[in-house]
Amino acid sequence: SMSLLTGTGTAADEAVALESLKAFMKERARELHDLLVRLVKNGSVSAVDRMNNTGGIVVAGWSYGTSWMSALLANIKAFPAVDFKLSNYIRRVVFLGTDQSAFSLIHIFGKGLTLL
Repeated sequence: SMSLLTGTGTAADEAVALESLKAFMKERARELHDLLVRLVKNGSVSAVDRMNNTGGIVVAGWSYGTSWMSALLANIKAFPAVDFKLSNYIRRVVFLGTDQSAFSLIHIFGKGLTLL
């Protein structure tokens, strides 16, 4: 039978491709997560002061880069805990110049995208 998403191949082929994509995106999300953790651990980043809108990290992505941020948000709970709450150091997540395709990753990874 033909895949509804790609128009070619079988549903089994599509399932294998989807799992491969999920694994790839989770690896990229882990890299981004680990970078943010290293920045905080190195003392390069102060905690967010939400009252004064200062401190912390603004994670921004443009175009395809927003896909990495979607992957991070979708997979954050799967990564090992660190000795501090990373969300205390993330001031904002900004998506710039993206199209609907970046948000299709949310569907791929599932619902309930709670940051940290």
